[in-house]
Amino acid sequence: MKIKKNVTLLLTIVGALGLSSCQKDTSHTLSSDPNVGRSLLKSTLKSVNVSKIDPNIISKHYGGKSDAHFSGKTYKNTKLLCLADEQQFEVMQRQVIHQIEDAFRLGKTEILKNVFASGGKFFSFKNRINQVEEKNVDGVREYKWNSRKNNISLKDAEKDISAYLSDFTKIVDFDLSTFKFVSPKRFRNKEDLSMKRAKLVSRFDLRGLGKDGERRNDRGTWAIDVELQGDTWKVLNVDLVSGESLVKKNKATFKDVTDQMIGDQVPVYVRKEAIRRGGYALSITDFDNDGNHDIYVGTRENGVLLQGNSELTFREIKVGPENNRLVKTAIFGDFFNTGRQDLVLVRFVPEHLKTSKDEMGNDALSFSDVVFYENVGNGKYKKVEDLIENRKLSGNAMPAAVADFNGDQKLDFYIGFPGPLDFTFIGGTTGIEQGAQVQGLFINDGKRKKFVDRTKENVDFAENEFLFAHSSASVDLDMDGDMDLVVLDDRGNLSPVYLNDGTGKFTESAKKTGLVNSDLSMSLANGDVNNDGKLDFAITNVNFVASERWNKSCSTNWRTEYTNYAKDGLRLFNGLGDAKFAEVTSYAGLEWIGEGAGGVEFVDYNNDGKLDIYVVNGLWSGTDRKQDLSSVFVRSLQQEHHQLSFEMTEEGASSDFMTILNSFVGDILRPDVKVEKKTTPHMAGFQRNRLFRNDGKGKFTEVGFLEGIDSIADGYIVTMADLNKDGKVDLLLRNGDPGLKEVKYKPVQVFLNQNDTKRKGLIVTLEGTDSNRDGIGAFVTAHIGKDEHVRHLIGNNGTAQSEKMLHFGLDKNIKVDKLVVKWPSGNIQTVKNVPAGRIKIIEKSAAKEKVASE
Repeated sequence: MKIKKNVTLLLTIVGALGLSSCQKDTSHTLSSDPNVGRSLLKSTLKSVNVSKIDPNIISKHYGGKSDAHFSGKTYKNTKLLCLADEQQFEVMQRQVIHQIEDAFRLGKTEILKNVFASGGKFFSFKNRINQVEEKNVDGVREYKWNSRKNNISLKDAEKDISAYLSDFTKIVDFDLSTFKFVSPKRFRNKEDLSMKRAKLVSRFDLRGLGKDGERRNDRGTWAIDVELQGDTWKVLNVDLVSGESLVKKNKATFKDVTDQMIGDQVPVYVRKEAIRRGGYALSITDFDNDGNHDIYVGTRENGVLLQGNSELTFREIKVGPENNRLVKTAIFGDFFNTGRQDLVLVRFVPEHLKTSKDEMGNDALSFSDVVFYENVGNGKYKKVEDLIENRKLSGNAMPAAVADFNGDQKLDFYIGFPGPLDFTFIGGTTGIEQGAQVQGLFINDGKRKKFVDRTKENVDFAENEFLFAHSSASVDLDMDGDMDLVVLDDRGNLSPVYLNDGTGKFTESAKKTGLVNSDLSMSLANGDVNNDGKLDFAITNVNFVASERWNKSCSTNWRTEYTNYAKDGLRLFNGLGDAKFAEVTSYAGLEWIGEGAGGVEFVDYNNDGKLDIYVVNGLWSGTDRKQDLSSVFVRSLQQEHHQLSFEMTEEGASSDFMTILNSFVGDILRPDVKVEKKTTPHMAGFQRNRLFRNDGKGKFTEVGFLEGIDSIADGYIVTMADLNKDGKVDLLLRNGDPGLKEVKYKPVQVFLNQNDTKRKGLIVTLEGTDSNRDGIGAFVTAHIGKDEHVRHLIGNNGTAQSEKMLHFGLDKNIKVDKLVVKWPSGNIQTVKNVPAGRIKIIEKSAAKEKVASE
């Protein structure tokens, strides 16, 4: 299928379940007209809503009247039951869950009177928190709640809840998300199997400030019994399943210093692309070699190059590379081993080729999606034309990965070309021109300062011709001295893992390694989280609590499952050695991380020598958190037959769901009802980022709010740097552009690490001689007492590039007994008795070893 600019395509995929599907051509551009949004929402609801279940088509096994058992058609019909259940839950959520949230968030317990049935009960908060703390880590005190049953009447509960909330001077946030509902057959209407009673299993999360200024996070699980009385769902009882309180009196580890450091120099644009692709590049380097960090920020319009100084402030400068729109990935690297940081920009442009003339006057193709700037010194750049030889037809470049793939001491790069369509486009359409390559491997011919397309010769991409590469990273995952490649697909396909044979030729090996992920994949991180000397991996996927709820409720109530993706936001894989990995997500306590997961990184934020995990969340926040479109989207995923329309634009493509988010105003459950104020929906919006502290025993505890790093912006990627050179890792976020002008947050946020523990850290930077000059691909092992900590230097992580450094938290130690560097060239180098602070290690070649302290 060939797609050109300004050509509108309509995809209609009609399933076999007998559900209605709109046949009308609703192709459109991204519109802000509420009537367009209303029309699209109504047609979408028509395709996912179930008016009434006919028990005659449902097997008796599931409570219906049919004698058929487990036939294909009968099995498919059970999906109708799950669809109808989720549709009913949407009403429960509106009438019950949202009202309880308001009561706690606003401190107005009288709201509960409208929610509870006569005689309804609530568990008592009094004396729930054990007086003896379970743990105290870095001033974060943890208390478990006792779960003994002690439920009280609503009248007493109002006073009890008011007393509980009075412990807080400010409620920062309160969230109650239902991840499962249970309704056995005895709780259902025999005529149509609809629910009359149900138990809602819900996570609660309260974040607030205490009377002494302490940060406090109460969280756990409630079981809420509800009953349909007339047309309204009422609460019969609320039980506490589990609960805990985390309290920190000390100042938070991270401080938002965005205003002081960069101010408003990065413009705010309204998102015009596909839903998750409304984020752009963020890269950190020292491009002018003055010893200070510099930052490149991609935007929908021209990029922003920020030059840093010793005062920890940045100013925008214009030296050439900033004059590029739609930069998804920006990677600084010393591609020609000159001691200067060149820059490759990857642009998300659909008009990927244009006709020009070669030296002989014949027609030739030139490209604008990959732009290269050579650093010529003195803070100046020169654009290099026709950088890549033998370019193939491609477009909408997005992720890239930089490494020395063939071991010749020069940095090469990989680029993915996913096309304009993101995970909201379901079905067989690709949005990619026929014959266009979807991945490219470009090898550095340093003598001529050219890159040659070696994709066909070096990589067997045949099995992945329908790959939609959202992110990528080059990592030596089998630790054999050559750089492998992991590519993340964001439309439910298997994300390939390419193992390098040492010569720059790759073989897809995802299933062989056990690093298997087929989901709406977003980002990955590598590091040794359990300090066993082997690399571990974290992978994020766009996730929805609605998808988790569908999976758990459908399997519980009807003993069947349909959800294959959009439910596992974070997956953690431990390295077993010999390029083998095993998933440990559940054991690690990482099954719930929030919704709409994006970027992820391993970071030892408290210098205790253990790698923690930071996850960026949030997909699209509208103006009303009660208008959540996620359930409608998940139901569309399950049916795999909803209508999609899109139009190619310079920014990408708009889907029906994006247009609804952008233009619909009103109540998503009643789209024809007019509202007085502008109320727009969200999809996995209003989500907070998470920081998971590593306990060193394979478990993690979420402490983001307590440590001041739980941004509620619609997240995209995260980068790391030691901005003030104090041995502590700071975090910089590139958020997705806001979906609407009414939604306000910074496109870039800077969080300075001000951890006040006495633990020190060591920052290691590298300079290769026999290896590539950046030292990308090196492993460094720090021997600290009896412990060994391994770090691996990579060029970038998808569309994010952190400072090229390796960080070691020293815990209670003041030095590293021995640093062992395994260079990409194979050279092994040892440095002993290294004190906390910073050290630059220059590779020992034929000459003598050089070590220069910074």
